[in-house]
Amino acid sequence: MTRSAADPSHLRHLLASGRSAEVPPLADRTLRGDDVSPEVHADLLLLRLAALINLGRRGAYLGALDEATAAVRACPDPELYGRLYTLAALIANLDGAIERGATYLVQSSRALRQVHRVDRIVACAWHDLAMAYSYAGLHGYALSAIERARRMAATAELPEAEFLVPAIRVRLAVWHDHHGDTDACVRVLRDVVADLAWHERVHPEGLAGIRPGSLGAYGYAAARLAALGQPAPLPTLGHFDLIIASDVLYERGHAALLAGLIGRHALPEAEVVLSDPGRGHGAAFTRALATQGFELSHAARGANDPGCRLLGYRRAAVGAIT
Repeated sequence: MTRSAADPSHLRHLLASGRSAEVPPLADRTLRGDDVSPEVHADLLLLRLAALINLGRRGAYLGALDEATAAVRACPDPELYGRLYTLAALIANLDGAIERGATYLVQSSRALRQVHRVDRIVACAWHDLAMAYSYAGLHGYALSAIERARRMAATAELPEAEFLVPAIRVRLAVWHDHHGDTDACVRVLRDVVADLAWHERVHPEGLAGIRPGSLGAYGYAAARLAALGQPAPLPTLGHFDLIIASDVLYERGHAALLAGLIGRHALPEAEVVLSDPGRGHGAAFTRALATQGFELSHAARGANDPGCRLLGYRRAAVGAIT
Protein backbone atom coordinates (compact mmCIF):
# COMPACT_ATOMS: atom_id res chain seq x y z
CA MET A 1 0.00 0.00 0.00
CA THR A 2 1.24 3.49 -0.79
CA ARG A 3 0.58 6.28 1.66
CA SER A 4 -1.26 8.47 -0.81
CA ALA A 5 -3.53 5.66 -1.89
CA ALA A 6 -4.08 3.61 1.23
CA ASP A 7 -3.26 5.17 4.57
CA PRO A 8 -6.50 6.19 6.35
CA SER A 9 -4.53 8.63 8.51
CA HIS A 10 -3.58 10.53 5.36
CA LEU A 11 -7.25 10.77 4.39
CA ARG A 12 -8.07 12.05 7.88
CA HIS A 13 -5.44 14.72 7.45
CA LEU A 14 -7.00 15.76 4.15
CA LEU A 15 -10.45 16.02 5.75
CA ALA A 16 -9.11 18.10 8.65
CA SER A 17 -7.26 20.38 6.22
CA GLY A 18 -10.37 21.21 4.21
CA ARG A 19 -9.26 19.05 1.27
CA SER A 20 -12.29 16.74 1.14
CA ALA A 21 -12.35 16.66 -2.67
CA GLU A 22 -9.13 14.62 -2.65
CA VAL A 23 -10.51 11.90 -0.39
CA PRO A 24 -13.05 9.98 -2.55
CA PRO A 25 -10.67 9.21 -5.46
CA LEU A 26 -7.90 8.13 -3.09
CA ALA A 27 -10.29 5.96 -1.08
CA ASP A 28 -11.71 4.40 -4.25
CA ARG A 29 -8.23 3.63 -5.57
CA THR A 30 -7.37 1.82 -2.36
CA LEU A 31 -10.67 -0.05 -2.16
CA ARG A 32 -9.93 -1.60 -5.55
CA GLY A 33 -6.84 -3.28 -4.10
CA ASP A 34 -6.58 -6.87 -2.88
CA ASP A 35 -4.72 -6.25 0.37
CA VAL A 36 -7.31 -4.22 2.27
CA SER A 37 -8.48 -5.74 5.57
CA PRO A 38 -12.19 -5.63 6.48
CA GLU A 39 -11.46 -3.04 9.19
CA VAL A 40 -9.55 -0.75 6.83
CA HIS A 41 -12.22 -1.30 4.17
CA ALA A 42 -14.91 -0.05 6.56
CA ASP A 43 -12.70 2.82 7.75
CA LEU A 44 -12.07 4.00 4.17
CA LEU A 45 -15.76 3.90 3.29
CA LEU A 46 -16.61 5.98 6.36
CA LEU A 47 -13.93 8.54 5.46
CA ARG A 48 -15.21 8.60 1.88
CA LEU A 49 -18.78 9.18 3.11
CA ALA A 50 -17.62 12.01 5.39
CA ALA A 51 -15.89 13.66 2.44
CA LEU A 52 -19.02 13.39 0.27
CA ILE A 53 -21.07 15.05 3.03
CA ASN A 54 -18.50 17.84 3.35
CA LEU A 55 -18.66 18.36 -0.41
CA GLY A 56 -22.45 18.45 -0.45
CA ARG A 57 -22.75 15.67 -3.03
CA ARG A 58 -26.24 14.68 -1.94
CA GLY A 59 -26.88 12.41 -4.89
CA ALA A 60 -24.08 10.13 -3.70
CA TYR A 61 -25.02 10.01 -0.01
CA LEU A 62 -27.37 7.05 0.11
CA GLY A 63 -25.27 4.73 -2.04
CA ALA A 64 -22.15 5.56 -0.04
CA LEU A 65 -24.06 5.12 3.23
CA ASP A 66 -25.30 1.69 2.15
CA GLU A 67 -21.75 0.63 1.26
CA ALA A 68 -20.37 1.87 4.57
CA THR A 69 -23.17 0.18 6.52
CA ALA A 70 -22.49 -3.18 4.88
CA ALA A 71 -18.76 -2.86 5.57
CA VAL A 72 -19.26 -1.96 9.24
CA ARG A 73 -21.63 -4.90 9.73
CA ALA A 74 -18.94 -7.21 8.35
CA CYS A 75 -16.55 -6.25 11.18
CA PRO A 76 -18.69 -5.00 14.07
CA ASP A 77 -16.75 -2.54 16.18
CA PRO A 78 -18.43 0.07 18.39
CA GLU A 79 -16.06 2.77 17.15
CA LEU A 80 -17.00 2.08 13.52
CA TYR A 81 -20.69 1.94 14.42
CA GLY A 82 -20.44 5.22 16.32
CA ARG A 83 -18.91 6.96 13.32
CA LEU A 84 -21.45 5.38 10.97
CA TYR A 85 -24.42 6.54 13.05
CA THR A 86 -23.01 10.07 13.25
CA LEU A 87 -22.78 10.30 9.46
CA ALA A 88 -26.24 8.76 9.10
CA ALA A 89 -27.59 11.42 11.48
CA LEU A 90 -26.06 14.20 9.41
CA ILE A 91 -27.66 12.83 6.24
CA ALA A 92 -31.04 12.38 7.95
CA ASN A 93 -31.00 15.98 9.18
CA LEU A 94 -30.07 17.25 5.72
CA ASP A 95 -33.08 15.34 4.40
CA GLY A 96 -35.34 16.89 7.03
CA ALA A 97 -35.83 13.56 8.84
CA ILE A 98 -35.33 15.08 12.30
CA GLU A 99 -36.62 12.14 14.36
CA ARG A 100 -34.53 9.62 12.44
CA GLY A 101 -31.51 11.86 12.85
CA ALA A 102 -32.06 12.08 16.60
CA THR A 103 -32.28 8.29 16.80
CA TYR A 104 -28.95 7.95 14.99
CA LEU A 105 -27.35 10.46 17.36
CA VAL A 106 -28.45 8.42 20.36
CA GLN A 107 -27.12 5.24 18.74
CA SER A 108 -23.81 6.93 17.97
CA SER A 109 -23.36 8.09 21.55
CA ARG A 110 -24.20 4.64 22.91
CA ALA A 111 -21.72 2.98 20.54
CA LEU A 112 -18.87 5.38 21.30
CA ARG A 113 -19.39 4.94 25.04
CA GLN A 114 -18.51 1.28 24.54
CA VAL A 115 -15.09 2.18 23.12
CA HIS A 116 -12.35 2.03 25.73
CA ARG A 117 -9.44 3.09 23.54
CA VAL A 118 -8.05 6.59 23.92
CA ASP A 119 -6.53 7.74 20.65
CA ARG A 120 -6.95 10.22 17.82
CA ILE A 121 -9.59 8.20 15.97
CA VAL A 122 -11.89 7.92 18.97
CA ALA A 123 -11.35 11.55 20.00
CA CYS A 124 -12.22 12.63 16.46
CA ALA A 125 -15.30 10.40 16.53
CA TRP A 126 -16.56 12.31 19.58
CA HIS A 127 -15.63 15.58 17.83
CA ASP A 128 -17.74 14.60 14.82
CA LEU A 129 -20.65 13.56 17.02
CA ALA A 130 -20.47 16.97 18.73
CA MET A 131 -20.68 18.66 15.33
CA ALA A 132 -23.69 16.51 14.38
CA TYR A 133 -25.45 17.43 17.64
CA SER A 134 -24.72 21.08 16.92
CA TYR A 135 -26.09 20.91 13.37
CA ALA A 136 -29.26 19.35 14.81
CA GLY A 137 -29.65 22.23 17.27
CA LEU A 138 -28.92 20.05 20.31
CA HIS A 139 -26.40 22.48 21.73
CA GLY A 140 -26.11 21.08 25.25
CA TYR A 141 -25.32 17.61 23.92
CA ALA A 142 -22.86 19.15 21.46
CA LEU A 143 -20.95 20.92 24.25
CA SER A 144 -20.88 17.72 26.32
CA ALA A 145 -19.57 15.65 23.41
CA ILE A 146 -16.86 18.12 22.44
CA GLU A 147 -15.73 18.36 26.06
CA ARG A 148 -15.39 14.58 26.09
CA ALA A 149 -13.36 14.79 22.87
CA ARG A 150 -11.10 17.45 24.41
CA ARG A 151 -10.48 15.39 27.56
CA MET A 152 -9.66 12.37 25.45
CA ALA A 153 -7.36 14.43 23.25
CA ALA A 154 -5.53 15.73 26.32
CA THR A 155 -5.06 12.19 27.64
CA ALA A 156 -3.74 11.05 24.26
CA GLU A 157 -1.47 14.15 24.10
CA LEU A 158 -3.09 15.41 20.92
CA PRO A 159 -2.96 19.11 19.93
CA GLU A 160 -5.60 20.99 21.91
CA ALA A 161 -6.16 23.41 19.03
CA GLU A 162 -7.77 20.68 16.93
CA PHE A 163 -10.61 20.32 19.44
CA LEU A 164 -11.58 23.92 20.18
CA VAL A 165 -14.30 23.85 17.47
CA PRO A 166 -15.59 27.45 17.54
CA ALA A 167 -18.48 26.62 15.18
CA ILE A 168 -20.29 24.74 17.95
CA ARG A 169 -20.23 27.76 20.25
CA VAL A 170 -21.13 30.13 17.41
CA ARG A 171 -24.28 28.10 16.67
CA LEU A 172 -25.15 28.24 20.38
CA ALA A 173 -24.65 32.02 20.32
CA VAL A 174 -26.93 32.38 17.30
CA TRP A 175 -29.56 30.26 19.08
CA HIS A 176 -29.41 32.60 22.10
CA ASP A 177 -29.68 35.64 19.83
CA HIS A 178 -32.66 34.25 17.93
CA HIS A 179 -34.39 33.55 21.25
CA GLY A 180 -33.92 37.12 22.46
CA ASP A 181 -31.01 36.57 24.86
CA THR A 182 -28.49 38.98 23.39
CA ASP A 183 -26.40 39.07 26.57
CA ALA A 184 -25.83 35.31 26.43
CA CYS A 185 -25.05 35.58 22.72
CA VAL A 186 -22.38 38.21 23.39
CA ARG A 187 -20.84 36.16 26.23
CA VAL A 188 -20.48 33.10 24.03
CA LEU A 189 -19.10 35.06 21.06
CA ARG A 190 -16.53 36.76 23.27
CA ASP A 191 -15.46 33.33 24.50
CA VAL A 192 -15.03 32.28 20.86
CA VAL A 193 -12.96 35.35 19.96
CA ALA A 194 -10.76 34.76 23.02
CA ASP A 195 -9.50 31.60 21.30
CA LEU A 196 -7.51 33.78 18.89
CA ALA A 197 -5.23 35.12 21.61
CA TRP A 198 -4.76 31.55 22.86
CA HIS A 199 -3.80 30.37 19.38
CA GLU A 200 -1.23 33.11 18.99
CA ARG A 201 0.25 32.51 22.45
CA VAL A 202 0.28 28.71 22.61
CA HIS A 203 0.14 27.20 19.13
CA PRO A 204 3.55 26.75 17.45
CA GLU A 205 2.17 28.19 14.22
CA GLY A 206 0.11 30.92 15.87
CA LEU A 207 -3.01 31.87 13.91
CA ALA A 208 -1.66 29.95 10.91
CA GLY A 209 -2.37 26.79 12.89
CA ILE A 210 -6.13 27.36 12.92
CA ARG A 211 -8.01 24.76 10.92
CA PRO A 212 -9.44 26.14 7.67
CA GLY A 213 -12.92 25.06 8.70
CA SER A 214 -12.71 27.19 11.87
CA LEU A 215 -11.70 30.47 10.23
CA GLY A 216 -15.25 31.24 9.14
CA ALA A 217 -16.58 30.74 12.67
CA TYR A 218 -14.04 33.15 14.13
CA GLY A 219 -14.79 35.70 11.42
CA TYR A 220 -18.52 35.39 12.02
CA ALA A 221 -18.07 35.82 15.79
CA ALA A 222 -16.10 39.03 15.26
CA ALA A 223 -18.57 40.43 12.73
CA ARG A 224 -21.59 39.54 14.84
CA LEU A 225 -20.11 41.17 17.92
CA ALA A 226 -19.51 44.33 15.91
CA ALA A 227 -23.09 44.25 14.63
CA LEU A 228 -24.33 43.93 18.21
CA GLY A 229 -22.39 47.02 19.22
CA GLN A 230 -19.81 44.96 21.12
CA PRO A 231 -16.73 45.07 18.87
CA ALA A 232 -13.95 42.86 20.15
CA PRO A 233 -10.33 43.95 19.85
CA LEU A 234 -8.84 41.64 17.23
CA PRO A 235 -5.33 42.88 16.54
CA THR A 236 -4.21 39.32 15.82
CA LEU A 237 -7.01 38.36 13.46
CA GLY A 238 -5.04 39.38 10.38
CA HIS A 239 -5.95 40.82 7.00
CA PHE A 240 -7.94 39.16 4.23
CA ASP A 241 -8.68 39.54 0.53
CA LEU A 242 -12.22 38.13 0.97
CA ILE A 243 -14.61 38.91 3.82
CA ILE A 244 -18.06 37.30 3.94
CA ALA A 245 -20.81 38.32 6.37
CA SER A 246 -24.43 37.37 6.93
CA ASP A 247 -27.05 37.92 9.63
CA VAL A 248 -25.24 41.11 10.72
CA LEU A 249 -27.00 44.17 9.22
CA TYR A 250 -30.22 44.45 11.24
CA GLU A 251 -30.14 47.54 13.45
CA ARG A 252 -29.29 51.23 13.14
CA GLY A 253 -25.54 51.63 13.60
CA HIS A 254 -24.69 48.13 12.36
CA ALA A 255 -23.52 49.53 9.01
CA ALA A 256 -20.87 51.73 10.60
CA LEU A 257 -19.74 49.02 13.02
CA LEU A 258 -19.40 46.40 10.30
CA ALA A 259 -17.64 48.84 7.96
CA GLY A 260 -15.19 49.62 10.75
CA LEU A 261 -14.43 45.94 11.22
CA ILE A 262 -13.85 45.54 7.48
CA GLY A 263 -11.61 48.59 7.46
CA ARG A 264 -9.39 47.01 10.10
CA HIS A 265 -9.08 43.61 8.45
CA ALA A 266 -9.40 44.03 4.65
CA LEU A 267 -6.28 43.96 2.49
CA PRO A 268 -5.68 46.88 0.09
CA GLU A 269 -7.12 44.71 -2.69
CA ALA A 270 -10.15 42.93 -1.30
CA GLU A 271 -13.70 41.75 -1.90
CA VAL A 272 -16.63 41.87 0.53
CA VAL A 273 -19.76 39.72 0.17
CA LEU A 274 -22.71 40.52 2.42
CA SER A 275 -26.20 39.11 2.90
CA ASP A 276 -28.44 42.15 3.44
CA PRO A 277 -31.68 41.18 5.28
CA GLY A 278 -33.51 44.18 3.83
CA ARG A 279 -33.96 46.23 7.01
CA GLY A 280 -33.06 49.48 5.23
CA HIS A 281 -29.41 49.70 6.24
CA GLY A 282 -27.79 48.47 3.01
CA ALA A 283 -27.39 51.96 1.54
CA ALA A 284 -25.64 53.25 4.67
CA PHE A 285 -23.28 50.28 4.55
CA THR A 286 -22.53 50.92 0.87
CA ARG A 287 -21.73 54.58 1.64
CA ALA A 288 -19.49 53.59 4.55
CA LEU A 289 -17.51 51.17 2.38
CA ALA A 290 -17.25 53.77 -0.39
CA THR A 291 -15.22 55.97 1.96
CA GLN A 292 -12.73 53.07 2.14
CA GLY A 293 -12.49 52.78 -1.65
CA PHE A 294 -14.94 49.89 -2.12
CA GLU A 295 -17.34 49.91 -5.06
CA LEU A 296 -20.59 47.95 -5.27
CA SER A 297 -19.90 45.23 -7.85
CA HIS A 298 -23.15 43.28 -7.76
CA ALA A 299 -26.51 43.11 -6.00
CA ALA A 300 -28.87 40.15 -6.35
CA ARG A 301 -32.31 39.55 -4.83
CA GLY A 302 -32.87 36.41 -2.75
CA ALA A 303 -34.69 33.62 -4.56
CA ASN A 304 -36.82 32.68 -1.54
CA ASP A 305 -37.02 36.12 0.07
CA PRO A 306 -37.06 39.05 -2.40
CA GLY A 307 -36.53 41.44 0.49
CA CYS A 308 -33.04 40.07 1.03
CA ARG A 309 -30.11 40.91 -1.20
CA LEU A 310 -26.64 39.52 -1.77
CA LEU A 311 -24.28 42.48 -2.08
CA GLY A 312 -20.74 42.35 -3.41
CA TYR A 313 -18.06 45.02 -3.11
CA ARG A 314 -14.56 45.27 -4.54
CA ARG A 315 -11.57 47.46 -3.85
CA ALA A 316 -8.59 47.43 -6.17
CA ALA A 317 -5.11 48.07 -4.90
CA VAL A 318 -3.58 51.37 -5.94
CA GLY A 319 -2.06 50.99 -9.40
CA ALA A 320 -3.81 47.67 -10.07
CA ILE A 321 -5.26 46.92 -13.47
CA THR A 322 -8.96 46.11 -13.14
